[in-house]
Amino acid sequence: MKALIFDGGVRVSDMPLPPIYKGHVLVEVIAGVSNGIENAIYNGYVWVNPGTVLGCEGVGKVKYIGVDVKQDLIGKKVVPKYTDTSRIPGIHINGFLSEYVSLPYDSLEVIRRDVDAKIASVLRSVSIAVEISNKASNGRLLIMGTGFTAKLTTILSSDKALEVYIVADKIISDLKEYATTLKLHSRLLYDKKWDFIFISSLNPLYQLILQKGVDVDELIIHPLIAAVGETIKPGKYKVEVVKGVEASKSLDVALKYSWFIEKNVSLTTSLELTVPSIKPKTIWLRSL
Repeated sequence: MKALIFDGGVRVSDMPLPPIYKGHVLVEVIAGVSNGIENAIYNGYVWVNPGTVLGCEGVGKVKYIGVDVKQDLIGKKVVPKYTDTSRIPGIHINGFLSEYVSLPYDSLEVIRRDVDAKIASVLRSVSIAVEISNKASNGRLLIMGTGFTAKLTTILSSDKALEVYIVADKIISDLKEYATTLKLHSRLLYDKKWDFIFISSLNPLYQLILQKGVDVDELIIHPLIAAVGETIKPGKYKVEVVKGVEASKSLDVALKYSWFIEKNVSLTTSLELTVPSIKPKTIWLRSL
């Protein structure tokens, strides 16, 4: 099988089918997602063990099962869930940018078979945005990050939160109607009292903002950032790593905002991709 692996660089490799350990299932990958984490790995900001197959997100169909796994999982369509941030596909264990991947069955969530592959492959990101927008209802929310999840969180929160701000180097044109953009050195970052700050980026400047004493009740950390970034310990504020709501509960939102997904993802049918040049999120659609 072909897989996109890290070996000091990032390259496509021919590999044998992975073994199916006890409590694991072999997933035939339908679509895998390359995003900011893969770029960070390529550029040396994030370290994973050499030989790791990349791809934190994706969707596939259960082909075979290991010992202690229920038979009825065979044939089910599944997506990852981030209940354990020390066992994330594409970082700690092999991920979805591969024709097949063997994963613990309890790290996967079953979804409807009729869900489009493109929608299904980003359901975990959508589920995180849904959880945060629900959590920030009637509060003042500051979002640190400008990727897919940060943008969708901004849009979903605009109807629920009291105020929504996003930190960026420049105004993001497609978010102007949903949030106010603050520059990294804006005084308002420190003058305002924030109910929630959502950290969805590895940018070290965001850490600097926290160190300067921003006034916030609770930090919300994206699970992938928690998995690879510097640990943020509770201080004057509460710290929570979100996992995302159940993927099935975020499907209606994903369908409603399919226009956003269309606009903010790129598609490829080849694993022969150069990671720094691709636009996150890039979805690799496999021809089965």
